[in-house]
Amino acid sequence: MMAPPTDSSRAAPDAATAEPPGIVRVRGVSRAEPNRTALIGGAALAFAGLIAIVVALVLAAPLSAPLLAFGLGALVFGGFATQSMRKRMTRVGPRDTLQIDNGSVTFANTLLASPGRISAGVVFHHDIAHRVRLSRGALLPPLEFVVADAEQGRRVLEALGLDARHTVGRFWVDGPSWDHWKLRWAAAVFAPVSFFALLWAVHAGGFGSLVPFLLPLMTIALVLGVAQLFAPARVTIGADGILVRWLWQSRFIPIREIESVRDAPDTSLLTVYPKGLLLQLTSGRTEEILVSVGRTGVIGEYGYVIKPLEERRRMVKGRIEEAIAAARKGGAVEEAFVLPARGPRKVEEWVTELRQLMGQPGYRVQAAPLRDQLWRAVEDPSAEPQERAAAAVSLGASLDDTGRQRLRVLAHATAAPRLRVVIEAVADQDDDRLAQALDDVAPEGSAPARREPS
Repeated sequence: MMAPPTDSSRAAPDAATAEPPGIVRVRGVSRAEPNRTALIGGAALAFAGLIAIVVALVLAAPLSAPLLAFGLGALVFGGFATQSMRKRMTRVGPRDTLQIDNGSVTFANTLLASPGRISAGVVFHHDIAHRVRLSRGALLPPLEFVVADAEQGRRVLEALGLDARHTVGRFWVDGPSWDHWKLRWAAAVFAPVSFFALLWAVHAGGFGSLVPFLLPLMTIALVLGVAQLFAPARVTIGADGILVRWLWQSRFIPIREIESVRDAPDTSLLTVYPKGLLLQLTSGRTEEILVSVGRTGVIGEYGYVIKPLEERRRMVKGRIEEAIAAARKGGAVEEAFVLPARGPRKVEEWVTELRQLMGQPGYRVQAAPLRDQLWRAVEDPSAEPQERAAAAVSLGASLDDTGRQRLRVLAHATAAPRLRVVIEAVADQDDDRLAQALDDVAPEGSAPARREPS
C-alpha cells in the first residue's frame, strides 16, 4: 500500500482551494480501488451458478440434481465474494487532483460521478492514512480516496454537502451493545428449546387436542425468536447527537454530552469477537455501540475477513468524531435574549407568541440582530432541543424560500427525530405536524427555551 503523504508534501498545494464558485480542488489525493480480479471472478462464478440452475431446471434427472447443487453453491459463494470485494479497496494509485464541481466528482481529469449520484460520505482512518469513502448507491461500488488528514477529508465532504453540518450519517451495525447482542443469542437459543419442550408437555399431559390451536402461535414465536437475531441496528449520527434504533427500541445520545469516543477493549465469547465503540459522556457514564462481530474457527483462525469489520468500526467512529468537531466548531450561542417558555399554555398559543417576536421592534433588540441570533440558536447542535425548536418557530414567520431551504438542510443534519420533524414542519409551513411534534419536544409546563444571564 502506498504510504500517506509526508509533511513536506502537505505543505505543498495539496489542500482544498476554492476556485470559481461551486468548484473545489483537492490536490495530492490518491484513489483506492477494489481488487478487480477478485470482483470479476466472484461475479463470473455467481453468473455461472445462475446459468447452472436454469439448465438444471430444464434438464431431466439424474443430471439436474448435481448441476442444481453446483449452481446453488456457485451462486451463493460467488455472490458473497462479489459483495465482499465490492467494498474492499486494495489498490492505491498515484496522487492527483480531486475536483468537486457542483456535486460532480472528477479525479485525474476523469468524471467518476455526476451531480446527484453521491448519496453518502464518510472520513475514516485506515491503517496509517485517512480515507474518504463516497457511496454511489447500492449497485455501484463506492469511491475511495486517500487524503492527507481528517480535516482535508472533511473539506471534501463539505464541498459535496455531506459533512456533519449538512446531513446525517447512517450506518447498519450488529447491535446497540455487546450485552444486548448476547441476550438476543440467548433468546434465539431459548426459542426452539421452549418450542419442543412445550410441545412435549402438551402431549405428555394428555392435551393433544390443543396442538392444532397452539402450534401456529408456537411456530410464530419460534420464528420471531430466531429472526430477531438477524435484525441489525441502525445508527444515525448528526451534529446534534446519535440515534441508535433496534426494532422498536431507540436511544438518543446528545453530542454535547459526549466527551470522547474510543474502541471497545478486545473481548471474546467462545469464538465470537465484538468490534464496538465506547462513548465517554461528561456525566461519567459510558454508552456502547456494537458495530460488528467477528467469528473464528475451531483452530482460532478468523472465519470472517476482519479488515472490513475494522473498517466499518473506523467509519462509524470517524463520523462521530466529525460530528463532535462540527458541534464544537459551532461554539456556544451568546445568551442575549429570552424566548418565551410554553408553560401551561396550549401549543397553539405558544406558537402564536413565538411567531410574533419578529414583528415586535422593541423586543430586546432590533429585528435584524434578533434574526441572526435565532439562526445561531437553531443551528447550534449543542443547544437544548426545545431551545432550537422555539427559535425555528420564531424564524418561520419571516422566512423566504431561501430561508426555508436553509431549514430543510438543517433538518437533514439533525439526528433527533422529533426535533427534525419540528424543523421540517416549519420549513414546509405544516402547522398540524408542527403542533404534534412540539408537544413531544417541549411538553406542557416546560422551562424557558433560553434564559438571559444575570
